[in-house]
Amino acid sequence: MKVRGLQQQLANSGYLLPSQRDVLSRLLFQLAFNDFSRLAIIGASGSGKSTLALALAELFSEAEEISVNVAMLQAPIAEALLASQLGKQWFATSDLTEQNLLQRLQNVDADTRYILITDNPELLSTEQYAWILSLPVTLFVFTTQADSQMQLNLTIPGLTLADCEQLLQAEQLDPLALAERFANCQNNLHKLISPAPARTARAARKPVVSRPKAPLIAASVGAALIVLFILTSWLNSTPSADQAKPVAEMAIVPIPQEQSATASPETIGATSQSALIDLSNDARMPELAEAEAEVEAEPEPAIVAMPSNAENIKAAVIDEAKTVVAEPTVATTLNNVQPLPAKLLQESVLTPEPEVKREQDTPKVHQHGALLATPAQHFVVQIAVLSSENALSRFKRNYPKLSIQVYQRSWQGRGQWVIVSQSFASNIAAKQYVQQLPSALSSAGPFIKSVGAVQQEIKAWQRLQLAQSSQDN
Repeated sequence: MKVRGLQQQLANSGYLLPSQRDVLSRLLFQLAFNDFSRLAIIGASGSGKSTLALALAELFSEAEEISVNVAMLQAPIAEALLASQLGKQWFATSDLTEQNLLQRLQNVDADTRYILITDNPELLSTEQYAWILSLPVTLFVFTTQADSQMQLNLTIPGLTLADCEQLLQAEQLDPLALAERFANCQNNLHKLISPAPARTARAARKPVVSRPKAPLIAASVGAALIVLFILTSWLNSTPSADQAKPVAEMAIVPIPQEQSATASPETIGATSQSALIDLSNDARMPELAEAEAEVEAEPEPAIVAMPSNAENIKAAVIDEAKTVVAEPTVATTLNNVQPLPAKLLQESVLTPEPEVKREQDTPKVHQHGALLATPAQHFVVQIAVLSSENALSRFKRNYPKLSIQVYQRSWQGRGQWVIVSQSFASNIAAKQYVQQLPSALSSAGPFIKSVGAVQQEIKAWQRLQLAQSSQDN
């Protein structure tokens, strides 16, 4: 089947999720190289089967390269309405019986391909399903289980974080809330769009029946007694307001002003001793003994014992004033610094620290900037999709003269490197480029893709990287 035009239509569709677009792209790739007439697309409930069925019907309805007549069947359906609905969609008449419809399909023009897309065929009866399989048409069924009667069973992959970002873009969720919503949906689109209500809302619908529970009452009484005991102990151990006031008054020692640095040693010594005496002689608060021990343990200049020599006392007081009160000048600091050894100084100055190579310094193999700057209405030709950088390196070695661009995207949780051509302003120029490709590449099925679709995949990949970085941090 000629699918190049269908692939281009799929690349330009903006309403599909990235994973859904990949499923249809894989399906069209199989149709390009295989003449299948019975195909099954398998997915669980909420995986998006109905959306994919509608998207596939729309692609075939707008096909230009081939003549296609599409009918879509939504199960369940009554036995008498099955043939009439298909006849109305294919031949614009609802008066055909099952036998008449079968004969008419056998006599249609060979150049026109008749396609039947069936959603939820498991809801059909056994006779209905057997009759559908007997029709001489190309049959696509979107079901929950694989069918051995089908020539191809294609599985729908699970949702990705890029799908979640695109689907919930209007809610403007932060990365953490988006990741939590994605984890709770369990690959179900219905749960992702409409999360389950809170438990309190479900509990409100149930009638509340009060039943006495003896163990629960006993536990509540025990907890109340424990809380009462803790409150009583805390109130007994808390000092009264009359006791707290003297403690605050005796514990506060005024800090000497800047001019105290020039006071005489006798005055400073007397002030410090009087402060210590007031604190140690407080007979009204025995608990101050512990606070006094802590004050004496701190190496403050006012508490250090004074030497007996008067000259040493004066020198100590002046040094203490320079160190604690006055701000040191540059000259004083330089005089107190001991010079470093010449060898150590040379190593500290000349030996650079090893530079840690960050991940951002590694060269990038993609051209995201150029592609994002290209007008969205331009076109590129998608040449290949690779799964590793080694494969990308081999491709560049095999085709060194081929002018290409590379961008990264995420598919089923794995990174991919997509090789595209340079951008073209028109679709005609892109088609001429496809005809000039080497035979090995042109036979692989390259197709034209809008730059806007490429930019959507790049932005989805960038948002995924940002979300993963936020989770790691």
